[in-house]
Amino acid sequence: AVIACLAVCACVKHNPSGHRVDPDHGGGHDGKDELVLRERTDWTIRYVARENWVNDDGSVDRVEHFKFAYTGSTYYIIRFVRPEDFRDAYNSDAAAFFTYEAESLLKDAKADGVDFWQYTDEVFAPAIKDVYFNRLRSGTWTAFLVELDGKGAVTGNYAEETFTISEEDPSDAYLSWLGRWEVTNGRVGYELTVSPLDNNYLYRVDGWECGEAAGDFQLDQEYLETEFWAPDGCMYFISQFLGSYEDEKFGTVDELFLGRIFDSGGYTVITDEGLDLAVASFTGLVAKENIVGTMGILYGDIAGIAAAFTAISGFAFLVFNLLCAPCFAAIGAIRREMNNAKWTWFAILYQCGFAYVIALMVNQFGGAFTGEANPFGIAVAALLLGGMIYMLFRPYKEATKLTKKVNV
Repeated sequence: AVIACLAVCACVKHNPSGHRVDPDHGGGHDGKDELVLRERTDWTIRYVARENWVNDDGSVDRVEHFKFAYTGSTYYIIRFVRPEDFRDAYNSDAAAFFTYEAESLLKDAKADGVDFWQYTDEVFAPAIKDVYFNRLRSGTWTAFLVELDGKGAVTGNYAEETFTISEEDPSDAYLSWLGRWEVTNGRVGYELTVSPLDNNYLYRVDGWECGEAAGDFQLDQEYLETEFWAPDGCMYFISQFLGSYEDEKFGTVDELFLGRIFDSGGYTVITDEGLDLAVASFTGLVAKENIVGTMGILYGDIAGIAAAFTAISGFAFLVFNLLCAPCFAAIGAIRREMNNAKWTWFAILYQCGFAYVIALMVNQFGGAFTGEANPFGIAVAALLLGGMIYMLFRPYKEATKLTKKVNV
C-alpha cells in the first residue's frame, strides 16, 4: 500500500506569500550527535476542512486545508503519518523520522542542484500560515511541524497534532464500480473484485490476470489500491507495480498494470493497449526508432507486439507515426527556418492532425473489408475524405482586382 507510506505530502498546493528569510546557521542536527527534541506548545497545527481546489485548467481537486502558527525565524516542513505506520516503520522515534525526512530533502535538492528552501511545495517560510495539501485518506493522522535551520538540518524544535478525517458518503458513481468485473481488450484480461477502501477516493482490487497473453499472476497476493476520479467517473490504474518475475529470455521483468477501466455502452473496456501505443508514439518525438524499443519493453517480444494489432490497426499505427510530427531535432530546424513560434506550432499540429485523419481512414475503411467496421467511424472517415477531395479539386478563381491598399 504505497499510499500509506510515510512521506505522503510530497506534493502540496499552496500560494506562498513569503520569500526566503535570513537563515539561522546554528542549532541544526548534522546526524553525528544525538538529536534533542523540544516540543513547542506555542506552535499550533489545525486541520480546517476538506475543500475544492480549482486548478488553472478549470479542473477541481479535493484538498486538505491546514492552518499553522509558527513563530520561528527560519523554515519548517510538514509531514503526515498514520500512527500505525509511524509505530511500525520508526518504532515511534520522532528524531529518526525527522532526520530521515530532512536528509531526503537535502539529497533531492543536491541532486537537482538547488538550495533546499527553493522547494516551495515542501519548505515553508514563517509567513506561510495556510497550506492546502493533496487529499489524505480518511482515518487518524499525526501532523508534524518540523523546524529546519538555514542549512536544512533539523533543529529539534517541533510541534505535532493528531486529527481525524471522516469518510465521505459514497456517491452513486463511486458505488457503481463495486463488485466483480471481467475486463479485456482482446489481448489480456483480468477478473477483478472491487471493494471499497475510502469512499469517493480509493478502491481495493483483487483478482486474476487471464486471457491469451496473460501471465500466471494473482492480484490478491499483492492487492491494488486504485483511485476513483470523480470528474469523469473512471477508476484509474496508472503504472501500478505488481511485482517482478524471472524470464528465461529477458531476465528480471517488472509486472505493470497500465490503463484505466471504464464502462462504455453496457460493456467493460480496459485501455492499457491504447496507452501503451500512446507512450510509444510519444517517445518517437525523441527519435522515431525509439518507438520500436519502447514497444519491445511494453510488450516483451515480437509475439506480444503482434498480438496487440490486427493487420489493419498495425498499418494505421505505422501510417500515423510516419506522417505525424518529426523528432525534436527536426522540430528545432522547423523553428529556426520559420523564425516564428506560432507557425512552428501550427506545423506540428497540422502534421499530427493530418496523420491522425489518414490513420483513421486507413483503420475505418480497412475495417470495412475485414468485418470490423464501426458505422460511426466510417461515416466520419468518409466525411474527412470527401473534404480532402473537395480541397484538391475545387475550382480556383484568380483575383481580378486588388482589395487592399499597398504602398509601393
